[in-house]
Parts: sequence; structure tokens; C-alpha cells
Amino acid sequence: MIYADIVSLAAALLVYHESQEEAHGLRVTNPTPEAVVPFLKRNLPWRVKNSRGEHVPREQIPSLKIALYSEVVTLPESITELPTFGEQTLHAEVTDGRPNGVEQGGEC
Repeated sequence: MIYADIVSLAAALLVYHESQEEAHGLRVTNPTPEAVVPFLKRNLPWRVKNSRGEHVPREQIPSLKIALYSEVVTLPESITELPTFGEQTLHAEVTDGRPNGVEQGGEC
């Protein structure tokens, strides 16, 4: 069985972009992958908790894979329309070499 879920980072990245707050020597200077990917490579943590809220070491779940994708979303002109989603691009360099991270050239 394969289970996949998505956690949007857009709102948090917009806060960093608008505030120009520096985190570990990097800023989100614009909302493009060229600016965001290096920022996330240095600043994106992930943790695993069980159903009781207890921390679980990532190494204990070798089947868990974390990947970062970007895609362009075009907002509609009317609230009665849906947004349009572009093609997803995998940014394996963000998670490569970290526990449960997707490696360069890998897939989720």
C-alpha cells in the first residue's frame, strides 16, 4: 500500500519573502524555485510523530520518503472557477542525503 500526502509550504514561504527574514544565512528573495530551493535545502526540517504525538526517529521508518515538488498555480479570475495547476518539478536536492529524503535521480 502506498499513501501520499501533501503539505503546502506556500504560506510559510510568503511570510519569509515578505518579511525578508534571514534563516541560517539565506532569505527568500523571490517566490521562484531558484530562490526557494536553496533556502529550503538549508532550513526545511521534518519530524515524525505517532498517533499518540510521540516523536519517532525517522530511521525507524525506512519506507517513508520525503520529497519536495514545485508547481505553478494560476488563480482563477472568478471565485466560481478552480485554479489551474502546472507540471510538478521534483527538487530532490532539498532532501538528498537526509534520513527518508528522496535522492537525486530518485522518485517518490
